[in-house]
Amino acid sequence: MKKIIVVLLFVQMIVFSSYFITFYNQYAKNNLLYSDHSALLMTINNSEEFNSFISIIQNKGLNVSRIIYPNEDEVFIYSTDITLNGHINLIRGDWPVSHAGGFVSTIDSSESSQVGLVKSPLNNFQISLRKIDRLNSAAYHGIY
Repeated sequence: MKKIIVVLLFVQMIVFSSYFITFYNQYAKNNLLYSDHSALLMTINNSEEFNSFISIIQNKGLNVSRIIYPNEDEVFIYSTDITLNGHINLIRGDWPVSHAGGFVSTIDSSESSQVGLVKSPLNNFQISLRKIDRLNSAAYHGIY
């Protein structure tokens, strides 16, 4: 009888631990991507409007990001502040510069345009960061 109780307590601890880890990862992701941010739905029809939008936000000194989820384990972030208010730290390489086309990622890829590797604050979640001026026309309208 004692063995059954011990086994049941052990199983309960494992289940609780897995729920806690899942909850913590979701909390960390929300804290990184959405804490102290406001969402704005933008409809931008062409590159001229997008360039005008970028010019306005840069002149005002605003930090704006466009977050795109290609799948549940990966996110592409196009931002005026690649460090996401200091939450992202560079492990090696350089930060991308405007109009250069480079990016940093949490995973070392074989792409020649990857200029740096960043430490991931989230487990099992790939983050790729690019300057906002590298956003392609298919992703202009959406939530910023």
